[in-house]
Amino acid sequence: MRSALFFLSISIFAGIVHSAEIRPFARSWVLLEGKIEKGDYDKIFKIADLGITEGSYLFSPGGDVVEAMKIGRLVRSLRWTTNAPLTQPLRSDTAQRLALSFGLKDPMHNNLCASACFFIHVAGIYRWGDTLLIHRPYLSDAELRKLSGNQVLRMSQVARTETDAYLKEMGLPAKYSELMYSMPKDQVQLLAETDIKSDIYG
Repeated sequence: MRSALFFLSISIFAGIVHSAEIRPFARSWVLLEGKIEKGDYDKIFKIADLGITEGSYLFSPGGDVVEAMKIGRLVRSLRWTTNAPLTQPLRSDTAQRLALSFGLKDPMHNNLCASACFFIHVAGIYRWGDTLLIHRPYLSDAELRKLSGNQVLRMSQVARTETDAYLKEMGLPAKYSELMYSMPKDQVQLLAETDIKSDIYG
């Protein structure tokens, strides 16, 4: 994985997006809530060392895709189950009640698994949950200002190659990478229930 690649997701809802809180949950699980950032892999690795044997609950609007891929490969190596929020549509009363039952600090912004979170979710040996959103990985404005046009083009090509390879490694059909890259970077796609059941669920 090339450390020069820094991708950021967009927040689905307006407002402040806080960095992820990662903590043990119900003895044998880990719960991740918030924006995925560099260093989160190390936090999860340390918590896994405490005897986390089942898997993870994921409540995140996204974040750093490279970090998410690192976490995803750790999840796969540990043969964890991954759980995303269970109820569509977003912001429904049922969804909020479920989020509160997990002790989420910011269910309004984090009761979903979007963007970089999706890369962690698909690493699970068993996968549950249906509030999954994807969009095109992209460079931050700050990173773009540091690069020439040719560098941006090359990095975009590398990013697509790495995205394709990662999703294939996790057993997903190529259509999900194609869908991501067919979208403008400021748009997100809520995955259809039929796709989740046929390609991701279980």
